[in-house]
Amino acid sequence: MTEKQYDILCEACDKILKAEENKPIRQANNFLHVIREHPIFLNKYVLIFNKNNTFFFFKLFQKIILYFFIGIYKFYNLLYRFVFLKERIQPLNLKTKTIFLSHFLNKDFINYKDDFYFYNLPNVFQDSNSSSQILYLNYTNISSTLLNKMFIDKNKTVLPKYLPIYYELKIKAKFFFDGISLLKTKSHSKLENKIKYQAFVESFSSSSFFNYRLALMIELLLNNTNPNYIITTFEGHAWERLVYYFSKKATNYKIRTLGYQHAIFFKKQHAIKRLLAKQFNPDVILCSGLDAKNNFLNSDFNQQSKVLVLGTKRLASVEEEKLTFPIKSCFLILMEGDNLECLKLIDLTLSLRLLLPEHLFILRFHPLTSISQIKSLRPILKNLPQNLSISSHSLEEDMINSGFAIYRGSSTIIKAVQYGLIPIYYNFKNEMTIDPFDLSTIFDRNISNSSEIFNILNMEEEEYFNMHSQLNNKLKNIFSPLDYTIIDKIKSL
Repeated sequence: MTEKQYDILCEACDKILKAEENKPIRQANNFLHVIREHPIFLNKYVLIFNKNNTFFFFKLFQKIILYFFIGIYKFYNLLYRFVFLKERIQPLNLKTKTIFLSHFLNKDFINYKDDFYFYNLPNVFQDSNSSSQILYLNYTNISSTLLNKMFIDKNKTVLPKYLPIYYELKIKAKFFFDGISLLKTKSHSKLENKIKYQAFVESFSSSSFFNYRLALMIELLLNNTNPNYIITTFEGHAWERLVYYFSKKATNYKIRTLGYQHAIFFKKQHAIKRLLAKQFNPDVILCSGLDAKNNFLNSDFNQQSKVLVLGTKRLASVEEEKLTFPIKSCFLILMEGDNLECLKLIDLTLSLRLLLPEHLFILRFHPLTSISQIKSLRPILKNLPQNLSISSHSLEEDMINSGFAIYRGSSTIIKAVQYGLIPIYYNFKNEMTIDPFDLSTIFDRNISNSSEIFNILNMEEEEYFNMHSQLNNKLKNIFSPLDYTIIDKIKSL
């Protein structure tokens, strides 16, 4: 997708959303929230730019059939979890005054003392008269019932996968009627027409159901409690906006909604900085750094939400003067959670290891990735070649042992730069950059094929230190150190 097509797409989807800006069911349509320019988020939109209308409608028909069978599976899964696994919404502690909505990515999260996204913030928010509760979205196949029994800290709760059957059927009915309403919407171009038709189909997707279900779950929890704050991660997803809406509805606007923009603010990020109807926007936006704060202040949010810099723990405690040269002959491959993106980097690495047999290559996968699934797609990984390994060490150990970091959209590259690694962005021709660091503004060390790696291996010592000086200067604006002193400011707003 070109940048021009991306901009047109964003505008057209926003137009459909804002046509029913006060209807939560319309805002729950996952397709209409264009997150950013990464292929992970854009794959579902590629179809609308296909000029073959017959192919377009055939693919939409296939999607409807697919969603129908997924719906049947989900219904049986709901019955199994509700009846046999006893998954239920756990009531909140009456002393709960602050709710954090976080993400449970894998079973190892059970052992984390601090939250993966909010760090120690939940503890900072509570005192002797109030407590914080972390509610986790469950991305594993382990039942919430079992996970909740495993938690030592009872202020942490994993939410169930589904609501009771009555609510699930009610959600499906709401999406059906909004889908019909979508079809009646007037279109002013062929592209808008296609977006409308696909948005209708996506009304029946599990992603859209998830958005509404989660927010309704939060409303049910809040009906029996009286918290002061609900804090979510904030990346522009539809479920975030729905949570803000239902939280305010359940408490009659007595609750304060906060969104923590914890990641990098990408160049073409869209949904996160788009203002919707008031009840769908956070009251306060907490940013990871100054760059993000300036991006919000230069958007429509400067008229409505308070924007503060909380900072992040993503910055490594590595002193710049400890950087050493020459570079270690080891490449660290930084993956994202998407299988297709993993395969792109794996294929590049398999080619590189043949060109550079004297170098080592470490594949470091995202916590969400099923390594067994990746191995089935690339069987060579079942019996690893001598100079290729899959990381079983901590991120810090991998950083210390490596000299280069190859990446695409992984924000872990930020930490790699702090450890002195040379960042190498793997790009594709005719693709919008998904580089979170946007290295092109500093130096040209990107590669589009394996043979271009030799342009990077010959880096001189002076160039190395000059590069890292510029990169670290840029880092200071992207991420700021955690600053818990702003909590008092939040509570006084």
